[in-house]
Amino acid sequence: HITSSQNGTTRFKSYLDKQSYYDVINNNQTFTEYITYDAYGNITEAKTTQASNGNIAGTQTTTTTYTGAVSNPSGCDYLPDFTTTTYARPGEASISNSTQYWWSADGKPWIEVAWRNTPKAVTTLYFDYNAFGTPLGISVSATGLDTRYSSATYDSKGRYPITKTDAMGWTLAMQYDHRTGQVTKATDINGLTTLYQYDGFGRTRLTEFPDGLTLQQSMQWDLNSTISNACYYTTSTLIGSPPQKVWYDRLGREILAQSIDFAGQPVNAKTLYDTKGRLWKTSEPYADGTTATQFTLFDYDALGRNYQTTLPTGVKHVTNYAALSQNQITTYASYGNDTWQTVTKTMNAFGEPVSITDQGGTIHYQYFSNGLPRSITANGSTITMTYDLHGIRDTLIDPDAGLITTFYNNFDELTTQTDARQNTYTMTYDKLGRMITRSGPYGELTSWDYENTQAGKLGQLNGVTMNNGTAQAYTYDVLGRLNTQTETTGSHEFTKTYSYDALGRLQNEYWHTGFGLNYQYNTWGYMSQVTTPANQPVWQAGSFNARGQATSYNLGS
Repeated sequence: HITSSQNGTTRFKSYLDKQSYYDVINNNQTFTEYITYDAYGNITEAKTTQASNGNIAGTQTTTTTYTGAVSNPSGCDYLPDFTTTTYARPGEASISNSTQYWWSADGKPWIEVAWRNTPKAVTTLYFDYNAFGTPLGISVSATGLDTRYSSATYDSKGRYPITKTDAMGWTLAMQYDHRTGQVTKATDINGLTTLYQYDGFGRTRLTEFPDGLTLQQSMQWDLNSTISNACYYTTSTLIGSPPQKVWYDRLGREILAQSIDFAGQPVNAKTLYDTKGRLWKTSEPYADGTTATQFTLFDYDALGRNYQTTLPTGVKHVTNYAALSQNQITTYASYGNDTWQTVTKTMNAFGEPVSITDQGGTIHYQYFSNGLPRSITANGSTITMTYDLHGIRDTLIDPDAGLITTFYNNFDELTTQTDARQNTYTMTYDKLGRMITRSGPYGELTSWDYENTQAGKLGQLNGVTMNNGTAQAYTYDVLGRLNTQTETTGSHEFTKTYSYDALGRLQNEYWHTGFGLNYQYNTWGYMSQVTTPANQPVWQAGSFNARGQATSYNLGS
């Protein structure tokens, strides 16, 4: 109960005490207990227990402190100072992580420290708030690493971000339909713009890409359809590609998809449902005007689980579910009287596999209290792993490879890796998390060079250089597509050049020797021919089946 500070009267308030979820099929249980509340009704300790057949498999306990004395100068008692989550499982050491929060005097987020009081702590700072209480700047920092900043600006009403700037100072710009909040114009860091148009229901109807190509999408009622149960259909047309058309029933389920094949003829794929609304059949593609004859069939048990899938070839993929409460399934493939690929999987209460058995033997799994794999044993050989505080693997002991140790910085970037022979590789990264150097145990060094200053080319990989005298260099066209690729070995250079047609498809590629390939496409966007610069055929399309598989083609001499 709560006693009023004004007149001493007593009021009663109900608090949630426990929630229970029962999986009656596998006899798994999930219980969430709300153990303690503070005087203001905030949950200060909650515990979730996972059990199977009545046996506790593990717990997750979250404690929250709302003192307001440490990092909450606003005095708002609903703002947490600390949260700590602890994972525990029988026979395993518990694992905890904690986060601390600071708040501004008016109750806005200020500082958040994850994995506090550990070497892996990461601090996020929110600053430069606008009049609407939205932080315009965010910084992420950790010991020994350069702070990474990002920022945003918003429209005059504070609703939509109109610019976003990353740690390199590169900016994306957006414009919106202020009625719906949908983006109508997006400009990337190199000034390439994509435009969007929507219909009256907010559905995308036109997308115009930076290269001038357009994707048209529409949805219409199917008033005079000969397709059974069709209610409406969508069309999608991208210049230079086969148009797509999909019909739906009144429940919004796809019932027929249609495309155009190499010869320009419609090709269909049908989907059927049973009386309970479950997927029943899907057809292989077939020519429009003919009847679908090849189907994949789906069968279900009394609990609605798909236990058998039959392919057009007659091969069956079967799943046998064990008796209730056993957390076990067996899958196999069969054709006629032959059965193969039998796999039996046993899970724990968390749904994690604890054993998988097939014709090759049994694989056993063990887990840490936070659910990360601790060991995997197969045919008497065991692989063991440990993890850092962020949950990223830092050691791997393999019977074949030996001990492999890895270290990730606080931004979760791999910085060192050492194998069983004590060969150590070291990596460094820029502010965007891109690898810029990798050094090896024998003095080898690989460097990645990115374009960071030239407008229109920002973020592009200029080249990769190795200290053994080899290098790769790249150039790009105004749309950011690869234009040239040059490989250097000692004093020798080998350059390959690429060009594209008006629809953005690869048209030519030429080598430094003068040899090249020209690519041609038919009306529907399918590649029809490959020739040399002298127009000698290298490959020519012949015929295709309804699946789009080539049934004939010609090769040059």
